[in-house]
Amino acid sequence: MKTVDSSRMKKYTKYVIICVCGLVINFTTATFFAQQGYYSVDAARGGFSGPGFIAGSGSGTTTEATVRQAALLPNNNQVLLTGNIVHSIGGHKYFFRDSSGDAIIMIKPEKWAGLSVAPDDIVELFGQLKRDKKNQQLFYIDVKDLKKK
Repeated sequence: MKTVDSSRMKKYTKYVIICVCGLVINFTTATFFAQQGYYSVDAARGGFSGPGFIAGSGSGTTTEATVRQAALLPNNNQVLLTGNIVHSIGGHKYFFRDSSGDAIIMIKPEKWAGLSVAPDDIVELFGQLKRDKKNQQLFYIDVKDLKKK
């Protein structure tokens, strides 16, 4: 019995540490990114027009989920999330937020398909959950489809 309880406690402790680290990163980067200004969006290509880092310019079934629920799903699961793209991390990565928490999402340029999104816009995104190979607690959503609600 002690091994099961110990194992659960270790998993719980890792989860709490990751959540706390994520919150610290979120709060510290939010201030930095807010000071960076806003992207200018090319209306023909679309994209995110909100605070962010400005640098040099599945399983076969889809689960409608919150960020917190998605965090518990297995790798390569397809998810449908509704919330806000809060800010850009740089490259094709963004912070996504819903009522349950934050997640990192990756949106390739062609997935914007002319859609312009600001932090106040509610979006629905369909994507695939990708877990870090070394630390299965860390994940991001590879966005396949994106639309404003």
